[in-house]
Amino acid sequence: MPESGVNIKQKSHFFFSSLIITCLITSGLILGNLLVERTAPGRWLEFNTYELLHSVMSPFSQEKLSVVVVDITKLPGGHNGPTSRKTLRQLVEAIADQKPAAIGVDIDFSPDENGAMTVSDEEDFFNPCELIRKGKRADGRHTIPVPVFLAIDRTLYDPPDNWLPYSEYRDMAVGIRIQAADTRRMPRWFAGPTYGGEGGEFPFLRSMGEALAEEYSRAHDIPMPTPPGWMRAAVQRIPLAPDKTESLMVGGEECKLKDGLNAGMSLVNMSKLEEIHREVLPMISAEAIRNAGEKFAGRMVIIGDAEVQDSFSVPGPVLPVQGVLLHACAAYTFAQAPLYEFLPVTRALLDVVLSVILFSMFQLFPAHTISHRRIRRRTHAFIMLGVIIASALLVYWFGILWLDFILITFALAIHPALEERFHHDGAGTRTTKKHSSIIPLDPHAPVSMPDKEPS
Repeated sequence: MPESGVNIKQKSHFFFSSLIITCLITSGLILGNLLVERTAPGRWLEFNTYELLHSVMSPFSQEKLSVVVVDITKLPGGHNGPTSRKTLRQLVEAIADQKPAAIGVDIDFSPDENGAMTVSDEEDFFNPCELIRKGKRADGRHTIPVPVFLAIDRTLYDPPDNWLPYSEYRDMAVGIRIQAADTRRMPRWFAGPTYGGEGGEFPFLRSMGEALAEEYSRAHDIPMPTPPGWMRAAVQRIPLAPDKTESLMVGGEECKLKDGLNAGMSLVNMSKLEEIHREVLPMISAEAIRNAGEKFAGRMVIIGDAEVQDSFSVPGPVLPVQGVLLHACAAYTFAQAPLYEFLPVTRALLDVVLSVILFSMFQLFPAHTISHRRIRRRTHAFIMLGVIIASALLVYWFGILWLDFILITFALAIHPALEERFHHDGAGTRTTKKHSSIIPLDPHAPVSMPDKEPS
């Protein structure tokens, strides 16, 4: 039996109202993603989502961590003034004798504004470090080469010849700039208009974490972690060497800092932050380092001040932490446990797919019978639960942080309520003349006229 014109009109209304709501929800999700990146409340939401997803990862490592921090706070001048370069050299040489994968010194070795050395005995420090890199010692001994990196920050915007007090040691320089506004991401490299050098051999400057991670991979003969093939088109990536067209691509995005300086930023895995902090070694003598030799062998070693000074706020219940611990987390992340985030187009595509699934469910099971309403509620709950489980599995198995999954879950939660309200307001009501009771129109119910009252 053909449907009446009223029935067809009402079904059409339900279809288009569901379509409008689905489009509005999808547009709201895409707009929400843009607001997350550009507004303070959005960044707060993303910050807390990052913290929540981090709770999925284990805070403890089953094996020895690949990085260890040596605390020099108690060295003379190490906390309240310039550290003695003679004492520091003895520590670096003692650590190098334990055959670590690489050594990084988290002290700003940049010359002052006049290009002069910041301490009087600095000249006696650089050459021994260069000898260690070549497998030699100042006393004439020969051993295996150990990469040594010296931090710079004040001269980060300067040409390579000005990075350190002596230009011949510039290949030991690494950047330690941290963006205090967003400690979830740490730099892999810096590139600026003044970089290049005379022969163009320094087009970019590696960060402390990146330099240590590359040397760790080289020492253990393992490749730098990169996104697997199926993931590459869906996540943000940057070149490991920004000056090469065929460079290895790793997770991250290029960000513009001030004065034309660019940085390749990657998400940092802070799940081992507490373990790194707990294993900090307060070493103030070469003898103490030799006695703890097994704690350094094959690992990335960062020497720095591990007390609360120049500290940074990080996600989670951990108190503000020192920069040296963030560099240790970055080194661990880049060497062993990288994190990735979806491209904006990938996130938008996920929003569209989930909205289409909901739209299809509402069309297949309109809420006009008890059984259909029950199916809708269960399916809707399964979809929301699936989003939550998928976000946890993505970070646990693949290291992908789906940073807008909370926004998507919220949108899914309000979708049915919006749809029912829209349908109720748009479908209208009818009343019987006898009882003046309001009866919602059912688009699937047969239309009949009330009996005529006797005159």
